Parts: sequence; C-alpha cells; structure tokens
Amino acid sequence: MLNELYTTKELSQIIKKDRHYIQEIREAGLITGIRLGRGWLYPADEINRFIEIAKNYDLSKKEGLLLASHELRKKALNFNKSAS
Repeated sequence: MLNELYTTKELSQIIKKDRHYIQEIREAGLITGIRLGRGWLYPADEINRFIEIAKNYDLSKKEGLLLASHELRKKALNFNKSAS
C-alpha cells in the first residue's frame, strides 16, 4: 500500500503550526520525515501517529515536547525488549 507524502508546508496547514514547530517535533523524534534535497516529506501514517501523540501531551511548550519524546523512547525500548 502506498503512503501519501506531505511537504512541510502541507503538514503545517494540517496541524496548524509553523515550520519551526515542525522542525522541533522532528528533532524531538515525535515525527519522522524523509529528507529530499533541502526539504522534508512526511508520510501520512507519521502525521496520524503524531496527532495521536499530541492528544496526550501539551506540546505547546518545550517541556511537553521533551516529555513526549522521552515517553515514546521508553515505550520503544520496552517494545524491543518484549520482542526479543
């Protein structure tokens, strides 16, 4: 199944945030994208995953971004341990 890709500008319109915010959430590991030249493309499933994360955390402040990022990494580590 093909996954639709969105540019940073399109993502900013979807989540109603500017490109600087998108850079912050990408650097915090809350959304992953594909680097294409100087720009980024974001798969639709990643956008949907981020929207679900955003429901559970106050991502308007740096502390919320860091907390969400930490919790996601912790969940990923626990998942990897249980899969072993």
